[in-house]
Amino acid sequence: MPGDITAYWTAYYDRVHHDGRPWLDYSNERVQAQSFALALEAAGPVSGRRCLDVGSGQGQFPKVLLALGATRVTAVELVAATVERCRAEAPAIDWRAGDAAAPASYEGLGTFEVVTALEVLQYVPFEATVGRLFSLVEPGGRLVGIVPNRACPLVSRPIERFEGRYGAALAADVTRTLAALPGVSQWTYRGLHFGKDQRVAPYAPSAWTTATDWAEAPNRFLFVATRP
Repeated sequence: MPGDITAYWTAYYDRVHHDGRPWLDYSNERVQAQSFALALEAAGPVSGRRCLDVGSGQGQFPKVLLALGATRVTAVELVAATVERCRAEAPAIDWRAGDAAAPASYEGLGTFEVVTALEVLQYVPFEATVGRLFSLVEPGGRLVGIVPNRACPLVSRPIERFEGRYGAALAADVTRTLAALPGVSQWTYRGLHFGKDQRVAPYAPSAWTTATDWAEAPNRFLFVATRP
């Protein structure tokens, strides 16, 4: 991210992290919980695996990975003060302060069997960041991401609110980016639509697909890219 945008989001999330709302960008805690569950399903088994979570917010998802038996969990988060708090709360996790879009944030980390980027790709150059994260995936591993759909009417609100700083991605962006990843063996994604009846779960996920046409624009895309 350009320096001014990085500074903007750092200041913004420093405030958000102090407001007592643990679900951050999600609509509510139920949306966050289901998003985490869907991401874990896409990641596959994490027990015994090395995992990297990028854009970790207040650290809930890295803590879940550790609780599920990951042998190494590294978490990258933009707000340094939040990283310090998380480091004190869960010292078994390798917490790093860094910009998800900056190559320097990943220097010396090595590779991982599972890399996740949930609700962060709208703040960074999508194609370049996905490519960088996939380069950290070792053979047999996978990259999992959730990104807002720019074509969804609900997503237009934060785009307007943040005056172009908030990116999101179109289905065509996801398709083009994943298909072009060097060394990718398989990629697929699904749409996360808000269900008409949300008493059990907020989202009604679509089937996995590589198509770019949607009868109704999903709110989010959940994608997976794997190495052979």
